[in-house]
Amino acid sequence: MIDDIKAIEKTISELKTIQNRLGKALKDRDWAISNEIPRLESIIENLKEELQNAYAALDSKDSNIYDLLAQLEKKDAKIQSLLSLKQKMADELHKLGGDIIPMESFTEVVVDDEKPLFIKLPDGFVKFREDGKWGLTNKTGGGVECKYDEIGSFRTNLIGFRYNEAEIIKNAPAYFYRMPLYAKFKYSNDLGYAFDVAGVDCYIPSENVPKDRMYVVGEYYKVVVKKVINRFQEIELAEATEENTNQQISHVDNDDDFELGSVMKGVISTIKYGYRYEVSFPDGRETYFNSKTLSMGWRKERYKEGKTILLKKIGYDEFYKCTKWEIVT
Repeated sequence: MIDDIKAIEKTISELKTIQNRLGKALKDRDWAISNEIPRLESIIENLKEELQNAYAALDSKDSNIYDLLAQLEKKDAKIQSLLSLKQKMADELHKLGGDIIPMESFTEVVVDDEKPLFIKLPDGFVKFREDGKWGLTNKTGGGVECKYDEIGSFRTNLIGFRYNEAEIIKNAPAYFYRMPLYAKFKYSNDLGYAFDVAGVDCYIPSENVPKDRMYVVGEYYKVVVKKVINRFQEIELAEATEENTNQQISHVDNDDDFELGSVMKGVISTIKYGYRYEVSFPDGRETYFNSKTLSMGWRKERYKEGKTILLKKIGYDEFYKCTKWEIVT
């Protein structure tokens, strides 16, 4: 019993030392890990209270040593999680000699539940949790406040999941990869596999899942957003892999890439999925259009890879990050 109490005391002392060093190291820099300092303070205070209760029970003549041990054993999972967090922070500081902690040093560490506290992402982005809510930060100081139940990405937009809805996060930095997120498996049918992402229904089509793949109801799986249909009416997922989370997404347009009303002559360079036509222009610029959205001047048999096409800009779709084109005939 005394050994258990001494171990808790030692953990508190070590955490306090690391907390002080982190605070000093992060004094002038607002890195993601700084968000863990208030969390550590709260956990340390809770442990101190547990220690006081343990000492009080020992001093009591009516105390039952076995009951007290049983209570401490129930808290073992929490203490082990705390030790994991402590070890992670200690390792980061050791690698950098107690200096400023850069984004590149973060690794994915699971603490408290099945989801990690930090997920290191390409281009210096870090996705992190605080009080159960996800946020995002990057090297330039940009980021997203920790207020979402989940965060994913589509095109270069960041998607926030909260209040059982999905939404584009406004004024967020552009992200050019597929961001991993966690989805809870619900059930399967002939059409596909249903998942819950923070209260939002999503799915993986049956044809995209290997026949020998097994999902367990209620368990979380790391996925990415693959397709958004009718502005979040449907969200198609894919399991996250090293490849699909580290490969840059295909071309997207900015609104100022082409002047409204301009007519551009280009060559169809690639046709994907039978409806996505990627076009290259002589000045090196590129664009694409979805043949399903065209209403004028479209005859599929005329437009094949290598063929010349004349396009007129009629607008811009902020959601899908693409220029709206009309074929000039």
